Amino acid sequence: DYHIYCGIHCLVPFAESSGLAKQAAQKAVELDPQLAEAHSSLAFAVTAHDFDWATAEKHLRLAPDLNPNSAAVRTWWDSFNLE
Repeated sequence: DYHIYCGIHCLVPFAESSGLAKQAAQKAVELDPQLAEAHSSLAFAVTAHDFDWATAEKHLRLAPDLNPNSAAVRTWWDSFNLE
């Protein structure tokens, strides 16, 4: 999420930060596929970088199943307003 926030707050060009966010989130999912926060971060990153809503929804729907109590997952879930 660090890279996304750097882009949102104009510390780094958003096209660059969203690409870095996607790479970091993909690596996190690769290292631990059961980590809910990695899936929710990847969902936001693929939306921001690739505008890939289908992939984002897949990861975002999986995240609460992995950890329903995660504040990070709830934050991104609410941003997408999937309920």
